[in-house]
Amino acid sequence: MDERKDILTLSNGELSLTWPVELSKADLEDIQQWLTMRLNAFSRDSIRKQKTHFQRISRFFNDCGNEWAFLSEIQEMVCINNAAIRQVIYNTKKQEFVRQADPEGSKKSQFRLRVFND
Repeated sequence: MDERKDILTLSNGELSLTWPVELSKADLEDIQQWLTMRLNAFSRDSIRKQKTHFQRISRFFNDCGNEWAFLSEIQEMVCINNAAIRQVIYNTKKQEFVRQADPEGSKKSQFRLRVFND
């Protein structure tokens, strides 16, 4: 299989990636934009300053443009254990979140904050 090595320039430096398939320039620009948003949109320190778990989770979504995220992604960025995140999303603040099945077909669910139109 052909591999392609690319350098993506982010605001905090460069990231070297090896791709298993040929990607168009437009695909690379989309990936660069997504990575930049995910890596630079917020700092963990600003999230940790929030007092409640719900505040931390909602800050994460607000800082990353309210993009869909798996529980594992939320856990990694807000530094709260999985059980506490589940308690907030499934019980105490359930009305504040929207859930969807993984578009890739896995059994995982993705979440984001509910917006007025949801």
